[in-house]
Amino acid sequence: TMKDYNLKGFPEDYVNPRGLPRMDFIDEDVAGYVKTQGGATAVQKKIDEMFSKYKLYEYKMGQSKESLRVKIPEITKTIQMVKHLKGKEDGETIDTHYELSDVVYAEAEVTEKPEKVALWLGANVMVEYTCEEAIELLTKNLSTAQTSLEVVLEDLAWLRD
Repeated sequence: TMKDYNLKGFPEDYVNPRGLPRMDFIDEDVAGYVKTQGGATAVQKKIDEMFSKYKLYEYKMGQSKESLRVKIPEITKTIQMVKHLKGKEDGETIDTHYELSDVVYAEAEVTEKPEKVALWLGANVMVEYTCEEAIELLTKNLSTAQTSLEVVLEDLAWLRD
């Protein structure tokens, strides 16, 4: 289950585990704060720098979030397909469409129970695994992707807090 950081906020003593810095909150004593920071120009420069960093962090994390939101359902679908192939009964025929590239699909008829499956690992690399190995690898990848999504969502909420 995903945490909703936007509803609960972050405690004052929270330190972001990935090193995203906390922005100083300027309360009632603005003049005192400006004095301790070296003047209005220095404060403005610091605020501008932090704003630029936060916008860059937000952009990169937004891209990661979208990538993970696409990747997680793909991994889940692949796990389901490998389990379906593994559970295939002898003599049973499975008609399917499989992805050759981003927009090209081919039709296949699976008549024999497969002992191995081939998985795209990225960077034009495909590796053959037994069904058990493939399910184990995909489950691990799914867990990693879900954890990464949680981290990205936490960091995005931290930037907005």
